[in-house]
Amino acid sequence: MSIDAKAAMKVVEDGLQVVSTAFAEKDASLNAMSLQVDGLSAANVALQAQLDTANATIADLKAKLEPKPPAPKTVKDYGVVGDGIKDDTAAMQAALDAGVRDVPAGKYLIDPAKSLLVRDGVQVKADPNAILLCKANALPRYYIVRLVGAKSAWTGGQIMGDRDRHTYTAGSTHEWGYGAMLSGDGASLTDCVIDGCTGDGIGVSGDNVTLRNVVSKRNRRQGLSVFACKGFRAYNCQFNDTKGTAPQAGVDFEPDNGAVLDAVMENCIAKNNSTAGFMAWVRAEVAGNVEVTLKNCNTEGNANGIQGKGLNGKALMRVEGGNHVNRSAGVRSEDGCTVTLVASTFSFAGKPVSFAQQWAVQKVGTGQVVQTGVVYK
Repeated sequence: MSIDAKAAMKVVEDGLQVVSTAFAEKDASLNAMSLQVDGLSAANVALQAQLDTANATIADLKAKLEPKPPAPKTVKDYGVVGDGIKDDTAAMQAALDAGVRDVPAGKYLIDPAKSLLVRDGVQVKADPNAILLCKANALPRYYIVRLVGAKSAWTGGQIMGDRDRHTYTAGSTHEWGYGAMLSGDGASLTDCVIDGCTGDGIGVSGDNVTLRNVVSKRNRRQGLSVFACKGFRAYNCQFNDTKGTAPQAGVDFEPDNGAVLDAVMENCIAKNNSTAGFMAWVRAEVAGNVEVTLKNCNTEGNANGIQGKGLNGKALMRVEGGNHVNRSAGVRSEDGCTVTLVASTFSFAGKPVSFAQQWAVQKVGTGQVVQTGVVYK
């Protein structure tokens, strides 16, 4: 049987044409589908943009329609004036008792016979330029601010005593005028300046009290007095320029009764105080001990940098590090006191080494000094 080549080629060509046509139709379909997908994608983008615009519009309308929360109240919302002339004691106390915590900048005249009381859990935040100005008085004893509550706190501001405007009467030393008294357990004082009280800048009698970044200066009796308590802490504080009535120390650990236990001061400065920078003193009528540790604390320009005496108990002072440059002794350890020095430096500018060795440490009576790695220069 013979094959018609021409007819066969025609069949093949027709078949190829059919296949080509099918592929062309498929490509056309795919292109159409791609265009449809692109169209749907563009529509989705446009729809999403419309939805975003609608949501933004709704959120904007909602923000405009919903009432805004009231601004936090300050003590001035309770009739406190803050001009340094009007007595603001009662109005500010009412604000604190009502839960108001913010004290804006201003001068607030406070009657120290009444005091501002900070009660349990109340945490006051004062502007750095909020000045509590002690009303001039003739009181032998006063308190400008008293943190009487557990975990009460005062942050910021300045507390100004009246030592330069006070009326000193005969028959009293007027040595009990306090800037801040912390008697509540867990109370704290932070970022505050206390200046010019007739007695102590700060008094502490509560357990676990903390001071941070506090400057207490130009007070007559002490920069800080720590009475019977446990767990006292002070960080990055300064106690300077105490002069006026004894003992005239930067810091005095002196229990009226009981003991001062587990007290630590770290990175603190005591400068230009008339007697001692840091003092531990147990009086004869008090049966108790003082146990305090100074870590990287510096003394400068005091008559004695570190001084201790235990007349009816032990005054135990541990001094770790720090640089001490003072007018007389770097350390003066008297009866009943033991001072332990660890890697501390005592400098006597312009004095020969023999003078430094003679005067850096003074032991009186039964006073003891234990030294490890101490440098004199």
